Amino acid sequence: MDLVSVIIPSFNRELLIAETLDSILAQTYSSWEAIVVDDGSADNTCQLVKSYSDRDQRIKLIQRNREPKGASVCRNIGLENAKGKYVIFLDSDDLLSPDCLENRVRFMNEHPELNFAVFQMICFDEKGLMENLKLTNKRDSYLHSYLRHDLPWTITGPIWTDDFIKKHLKGFNESYPRLQDPEFNTRALLVENVRFEVLFNSKPDSFYRSHFAKAFNVAVMLKGFNLYISEFLPLVKNRADYEECRKQLKQCYIEALRSFYSYYEPKYRNESIKLIGELRKTASKGHVIGPYTGILTTFLTTAYSMNLAASSAGKKVLKLIMKLIKMS
Repeated sequence: MDLVSVIIPSFNRELLIAETLDSILAQTYSSWEAIVVDDGSADNTCQLVKSYSDRDQRIKLIQRNREPKGASVCRNIGLENAKGKYVIFLDSDDLLSPDCLENRVRFMNEHPELNFAVFQMICFDEKGLMENLKLTNKRDSYLHSYLRHDLPWTITGPIWTDDFIKKHLKGFNESYPRLQDPEFNTRALLVENVRFEVLFNSKPDSFYRSHFAKAFNVAVMLKGFNLYISEFLPLVKNRADYEECRKQLKQCYIEALRSFYSYYEPKYRNESIKLIGELRKTASKGHVIGPYTGILTTFLTTAYSMNLAASSAGKKVLKLIMKLIKMS
């Protein structure tokens, strides 16, 4: 039986990670290793995981031993220690169905030409499954979808061959504070002659825990957008579909501004305005946006710097600017 490495970054998950590990222990497929890489938890996460590893040696606990902090570093440490033919990335609060590994390995073995395959994932919360929130979706071009930040799958959807990750992707980009998963998947789709299949009609075999009250730092998100557009604009320059890729990156730019508009918090205002300015310069220089969109972006940041978001009339102005940006 082929070994599957399930890599799990964790941070302060003592209340949820037991359920995640139980879902792995319940697998009908027995040839797996679960590598939990802890990101410096201050609660009892490590002690809890160790109690599991003491009972089942397939579960391994590794503590992050280098900087920077974050899920990307933890996943890379997991990859460095993985021994499996196949790799799945699982977040420390999400779950697998009992037949997940068995079905995925069977599919990959039946299609040895594939570098990865993507299966259906669905959201759940304390009330149960959210049937209308399936996270793996069909797209005409998965690359173009990622470039415009219309994400067709999430981190646990794919099963990867270890060889493909280590030869072509060499792990996650550790400089990203957000958008780590889209960056990783976009690079995979840019590999020449990459072979994959997206099984969007498959039965959901993994479950994403929805946290509606999760804290959100829009400045950190903007850093991710800045890095993403800066990285992938030059990588698509020589493609035959460059013009289409450039159009999709413009939509990614607009999504960055929409995120700032939608999740605006006064305490992140100055940092966010500075980051949007940097993003505008990068996008303008690379011809991702034209002068009109650039001017509208300046209007948007000026309006926020004048604290227009504090009044109802100002909010109407901001809404109008965003509408014009979306139409630009």
